[in-house]
Amino acid sequence: MKHLLVLLLAFPFSAFCSDTFPSDSDAVVLILNRDFPESELLFFEKADLNLDGLEDFAIVATRTCDDNESGIGDENNPVTCRKFILAINTGDNYKIAASSDSFIDCSLCGGGWSLHDALLNFAVGEGWFEVTQHYGACERDIICDRYTYDKSRDHWYRTVHRIELTDCKNEEDPSKTELYQEMITPIEEAMLGFGE
Repeated sequence: MKHLLVLLLAFPFSAFCSDTFPSDSDAVVLILNRDFPESELLFFEKADLNLDGLEDFAIVATRTCDDNESGIGDENNPVTCRKFILAINTGDNYKIAASSDSFIDCSLCGGGWSLHDALLNFAVGEGWFEVTQHYGACERDIICDRYTYDKSRDHWYRTVHRIELTDCKNEEDPSKTELYQEMITPIEEAMLGFGE
């Protein structure tokens, strides 16, 4: 018992664990530093995105804005441009399966009379991820795209494209909201896989 106490004092358990098992946030930062050193982490979600029983990361990080985007903000309201990354757990590391600079719009790309963030929601689940963004002000479009993993082709394809059109003049009458939803089969969307 005396030897165990000396061992525990020599190697504090919390320090040992934190060095051996990095937190999810630390793991995501390591992925970004390795593969996208110019990017900074904004947020991430974790799920088994490729249906192999291991939890993967869907990462949203900063990126350098292109000329069209960088002109949107100013010093009081700077624009943040985003990169979306799928990092797949290989068991002993993470590999980048896909990334996109256009999947999630910039922090001021929502449009309308006051520049706002287009991103409303980001979600992941077993074998899928989706983003919901909105554009406009009084007349507003809410667009949700879901991508689902196709195991036979080892890639994600858009399977839902939903658009809700609203007008602030009709907010009291939900029947005036237009809804368009398209369920898309992976075959129809074969040329539009995520990141391609």
